Amino acid sequence: MAIKITHDSIYGDTYSEAYARITKLDINYGTRTATALVGIYKDEAAREAGHAPVETETVVYVEDDFDILFREVSADNLVGKINPVKEIYVRLTASTGTKYESGEKLWDELADGKEVSKYEKTAKEG
Repeated sequence: MAIKITHDSIYGDTYSEAYARITKLDINYGTRTATALVGIYKDEAAREAGHAPVETETVVYVEDDFDILFREVSADNLVGKINPVKEIYVRLTASTGTKYESGEKLWDELADGKEVSKYEKTAKEG
């Protein structure tokens, strides 16, 4: 999963095919906080080649936002009705006034609606 965006770096560079991907997600049910690190790569090819992100952004979800994003997920009752990572991508692309707002969500789904990585999709097709 990822979001294709236009990104203006803090160094003045513009990447019209930037590839934003959650690189780390920390969820704390006790404090009702989640922190997502979003790596922003020059493009998808740079990410696939193993290059480091040109920038990393931190997005924090607390209390009410946390409850909305992780409403059906709990440490004791993981029922698979919600995918926290997918929910963050959806929330990012719905954020008005941000670079993610007009971003193109890049992920694949199988016929049953389950999200899969590019690796999983290739393995199932081959």
